[in-house]
Amino acid sequence: MTGARPWRALRLARGSATPPQRGRAVVTKIDSRTAKRPELRAVALKAIINSEVTWVTHYERQWVNKAYGIMRRVPVLGRRAILRPAPVDVLIRQGAADRSPLVRRVAAHGLVRHAASLSNIKSLMTLFDSDRSPSVRWNIEYLARTINSS
Repeated sequence: MTGARPWRALRLARGSATPPQRGRAVVTKIDSRTAKRPELRAVALKAIINSEVTWVTHYERQWVNKAYGIMRRVPVLGRRAILRPAPVDVLIRQGAADRSPLVRRVAAHGLVRHAASLSNIKSLMTLFDSDRSPSVRWNIEYLARTINSS
């Protein structure tokens, strides 16, 4: 489901190749718990926690050095808001219980991002304290430092 039109693969499977209606969620059948691939579970959980889906629509060229004619490709992202089916703390608990470090990292990053709006941060942080993944532990250590400094 990469490329300029991520909805096309979903719609072609159902027999319609028209773009989705504005304001409606495109992906309704992918669940962040039941997908077999950890990459898909992580992407689904990130989209649900952040309440938005992003994808690369196209690439633009950006000058690095005009004198030498050096350019680079910069991705341009498309975004669509989606509805969150559950509270953030429930989604973070669900991600913390996953067996894949990719999903746990997304849940830890969601905890850091939504820390100001959550009331039970300490109990959610304890879910990640003894995690095996260094990136998950780093996110939680960063959150602990920011909580202690403020």
